[in-house]
Amino acid sequence: MHRMLRCIPHSQGRRGCQGRRTRRRAEAVGTVACEQEIASWRAGVALRDERLLLVHPDVARLERLCAALLSVPDAWRHLALGRELSAVLRNEAPATRPSLVQSWLAQRLAELAPGPVLCTGIDLLFEPALRLDPLRLLRQTGRATPLAIAWPGTFANGALSYAVPAHAHYRTWRDPVARVVVLS
Repeated sequence: MHRMLRCIPHSQGRRGCQGRRTRRRAEAVGTVACEQEIASWRAGVALRDERLLLVHPDVARLERLCAALLSVPDAWRHLALGRELSAVLRNEAPATRPSLVQSWLAQRLAELAPGPVLCTGIDLLFEPALRLDPLRLLRQTGRATPLAIAWPGTFANGALSYAVPAHAHYRTWRDPVARVVVLS
């Protein structure tokens, strides 16, 4: 089940819910609605195996949202995935890196349990030399710990994309198994 939420800053003069529903997706606007959606996910994560994808194509805007979420004391554990993982992979042989990524991520998320964990800087997972399916990897390794993922990309018509089509690491997934919050 997906819930898509379109958050538009108050400065653009729009608040509240547009009231339009399509299939199993709910659309709303306003930072209050965005905060409510994240709070709803946090309240229910123990009841189901679900990831939260915070999606926006503008990396700087995504980073600002994550900084705001992390500024709330004791609300989130933080995994700066790219920074931490690059330090681990630096001295490893290229052939062992893909399996090392999987085991390291599972171990690191277990250390951050019970969460919830906000995972940022996922770009390294898309490196072709690692031969990973980043979405599948995050779904599998994050089962024991509630995981929200800052996802630089888009979500439209049931398709999740990473980056933009012109980007060398551009990827798409149909019908991702996650709650998707589209920020705008």
